[in-house]
Amino acid sequence: MFQFNLSRVALLALEERETPDVDPGELPADLWDVIGTGGDQFRDWFTRLCLYMVLSGGDPSRPRTDDTVVIGTEYGNAAAVAGLQRAAAEQGRRLSAQAFPQAHSSSASAFVNLTIGATGRSITVNAAQLTPVLSLWQVLSAFAHGRSGAGHLLVGDVYSAEALADARHDETGLRHRSGVAYGVLTAGDEFTARFEFASDEKDVEGTEGTEGREHVGGHTWTSDDGDGRSPAAIGGDQPVERNGAFVTAEFLRLVLGLRPGRSAVLRCRGLDGRRATVTVSRKGGSDG
Repeated sequence: MFQFNLSRVALLALEERETPDVDPGELPADLWDVIGTGGDQFRDWFTRLCLYMVLSGGDPSRPRTDDTVVIGTEYGNAAAVAGLQRAAAEQGRRLSAQAFPQAHSSSASAFVNLTIGATGRSITVNAAQLTPVLSLWQVLSAFAHGRSGAGHLLVGDVYSAEALADARHDETGLRHRSGVAYGVLTAGDEFTARFEFASDEKDVEGTEGTEGREHVGGHTWTSDDGDGRSPAAIGGDQPVERNGAFVTAEFLRLVLGLRPGRSAVLRCRGLDGRRATVTVSRKGGSDG
């Protein structure tokens, strides 16, 4: 059982595109003012969006802290890695070492940590459909072991050409929309979280709720707070998103709207039969 407080939830979403190019018209007008342009040649769009989500939510000028940064992503900095491979094929031994800082799977996490002065755990999680639950578990584990008092949770993807081709290779009917969800968590006792991990041979436990939403071909959130506020809930006729950013933002916003004593559940089911569930409850008794 983990305990935590949740202070902020945000989602930055882009429109689905047939080509993976980012349209500058979709970006926040203050993006460059917030993240700056220094060293931008070493950042891809996934890194830029992660930086914007973190820096636009507070004062980045704090001294070094023990904050933990966890980034859950299926494709991460795939665009930078692919770019390095193309450059290596074209330039061979002439390839400059300056190309390498941006071209690794966890460079977004490195940029975020360095920018905000975080000295706690720095983790990049790729657990396919289980990524939203596993990423939250990593943040709360840092609190439970006394390694950090604050955590930045970022979940999402920005689809490069290579990522989009891979995502469309084995699935049809899912929406491939770029976006990043952001949550700020701190050590505290306002909420409790219980995690369950299993496979198809043994179903995970969870709270049965009065409302549910199938998501990302294997993600479902439910709540026993039938009268509670769920501002992120969307109609069942919406396309199913592959990107875990959207279900993460929906679930965290649902958690923020829970009444005392009520619970919300996020269930993730992988294509290989693995399952992960988190049940979050708000402190306090049920309403009389």
